[in-house]
Amino acid sequence: MLHHLSFGVLDLQRAGRFYDAVLAPLGYVRVFEDDTALGYGYPGGDDKLSLKLVPDPAAPGDGVHLAFAAGSHARIDAFHAAALRHGGRCNGAPGPRPDYGDHYYAAFVVDPDGYRLEAVLNAPVQAGSGTGGPEASEPVPHGVGAVTLEPVTLDNAETLIEMRLPPEQDRWLADNAASIAQAGFYPNWRTRAICCDGEPAGFLLYDVAANDEPGHYGIYRFMVAHARQGRGIGRRAMALLLAELRAQPDAKRITVCYKPENAVARSLYRSCGFTEVGVDATGEMIAEIRPVQAAGDSAP
Repeated sequence: MLHHLSFGVLDLQRAGRFYDAVLAPLGYVRVFEDDTALGYGYPGGDDKLSLKLVPDPAAPGDGVHLAFAAGSHARIDAFHAAALRHGGRCNGAPGPRPDYGDHYYAAFVVDPDGYRLEAVLNAPVQAGSGTGGPEASEPVPHGVGAVTLEPVTLDNAETLIEMRLPPEQDRWLADNAASIAQAGFYPNWRTRAICCDGEPAGFLLYDVAANDEPGHYGIYRFMVAHARQGRGIGRRAMALLLAELRAQPDAKRITVCYKPENAVARSLYRSCGFTEVGVDATGEMIAEIRPVQAAGDSAP
């Protein structure tokens, strides 16, 4: 019935950090941004929730309440935890709400501007699934399993090292073994395992100070294993990574590089909001996202 909703906010950067963090576990990402507004929706889709910078927004009344659909209890728990870490207030801890329905599980928070939010799943849990993943009978957005970014450890390193890309993509990226080894020599590099439903499905590596510039986050490696491609895992993992990087207090620029003829990479990064800004000395395309700056700040 509804096409989209719009909220007025006092501080767009603060609101962006909050909503990036709380919506990522639910499968929603930032799909639009400029100096006056942010939009959230499914990766690659239109905005369904718009936040607009308003100099003196009216205080939300008691009747204003927005509930987000969630795919699992674990995602609701993560929504609530992220809200408390990013300036929100608890308005009801995660748990069953039998007064609302036999299968109603929800968490309630208040955002930094005073809007009341809820993440909810109102569906039976499949037997034996626990609460660690997409356990509901209703589908997870876009059919993606529970995608998470996990540390690279002794338990998953061998699987990551053995991962392969399709032959037509293999020439574009260094293998994971080399990337993991390199990261041990660069203190600003961070490696993560991309997992789907708890199993390694891909690998990423980024720099927290690319070109020795604080606030410049450079994504150097990003891959999903051949057998796990075509399921939306890469798009979901990139959305999680971008939410994490945007939430960093010093984040001014996020970049990624790829060969211009790498159509798969180009399509993915464009759909995630990257803008191409030029070709570097090695012939790779540079694409960037510049998170919304606080008042008085300017990106380099």
